[in-house]
Amino acid sequence: MKALIVGGGSRFGEEFANLAKQDYEVHVITGSNYSDADRVIKVDWHFVELDDILPKIDKEYDLILFNQNGGGSPNGDSYSKETQNIWHWNRGFFNNVQLPYYILRHCELKKGNKVAWMLTPIMTMKMRHWAREWGGYAADKTYSAHIMKSFAYENEASFYGFVPKSYGDMLDLFAETIYNLIRELKPERSGELITETGETFTWR
Repeated sequence: MKALIVGGGSRFGEEFANLAKQDYEVHVITGSNYSDADRVIKVDWHFVELDDILPKIDKEYDLILFNQNGGGSPNGDSYSKETQNIWHWNRGFFNNVQLPYYILRHCELKKGNKVAWMLTPIMTMKMRHWAREWGGYAADKTYSAHIMKSFAYENEASFYGFVPKSYGDMLDLFAETIYNLIRELKPERSGELITETGETFTWR
């Protein structure tokens, strides 16, 4: 089996990639110096384009995880003191939202494949107040959640969005929790937003 991890070179992504090596041939797209995978596609997230990625990945993967996290725009002072740089906004939107779409359209998805997005605790009611400062970041994650649901509606493969209540500091344990959860998820839950405890997350 093969796994593609987008944003798999540091922190949670690196921990997840190391776990996946137990069961998969692991391909990683990363801007970091991570090299302990079967295939490493090193990119510069500030300038990466589709031609830097699509020719270098396979057509078939049993597991795909989108974990890249460019922060999104506009945030913070962009609403009061300064005007958001449009290049930075476009770049963040491409990395966070558009790139997964084009990767999935490149791949030949079939029944039994699993595709997952790591989203954000900001989507939860407990953390929603942060969306006032991180509006662009929250918007990108919400956009991704709806793209996930649309793919789930139109494909035989299974698609999930993870909305953690919090990441915590113990990334190794958190990565193991998510990895084991993905392995256990059934096709009938395709299109759901799911917490790290396996509960269905519902927007309120």
